[in-house]
Amino acid sequence: MKLHFGFYLLLSLSLTACLNAPNVSEVPSIDFLSISKDTLQQSPVGLTDSLIVSFQFEDGDGDLGQDQILDLFVTDNRTGESYGNLSIPSLPEQGASNGINGEISFKIFSTCCIFPDGIPPCESPAAYPENELSLDIMIRDRSGNESNTITTSRVVLLCN
Repeated sequence: MKLHFGFYLLLSLSLTACLNAPNVSEVPSIDFLSISKDTLQQSPVGLTDSLIVSFQFEDGDGDLGQDQILDLFVTDNRTGESYGNLSIPSLPEQGASNGINGEISFKIFSTCCIFPDGIPPCESPAAYPENELSLDIMIRDRSGNESNTITTSRVVLLCN
C-alpha cells in the first residue's frame, strides 16, 4: 500500500553561471551543502513547519533547467517514495559552453510521522515521539544525463 504524506515543495533557486569553468564532465554533479534546521513538527497538511535544503551543482555543457520539465527529484528515505519532482528554471545556454555551477535551495514543508504496528500516519502515540527523516536528491540535464544522488543530513520529525 502506498502512502502519500502531505509533502509540498517550493523551489527557490539561487543559480550562478561560471563562464570560464574548468573542463568539467557533461554529466551534472551535485554536492550536499546544508539543511536549515534539524527538527520538524509533523503536520498532515504540511504547512505547519518547513526547512530549506541547499546543494551545489556543476554541469560541463551547461544544459540544466527546462521550464515545466521535471528535472529535480527528491525521495523520502523512510519510504522510497517521491516527495514530488520539481522543475529547475531554464538557464541561458549562451556563454555556458564551458560549463556552469551554482547552488540550488528549495523549501520542504512538513509531513507525517510513520509508525510500526499498523498505527496510521500523523497520529501522536506516546510510544513513538519522533521519526528520523532524510532525503535523496538527484538532478537531470536537458540531454538526459543524471547526476549522482546525494543524501541530506537527518532531520528529527516530532510526532507529538
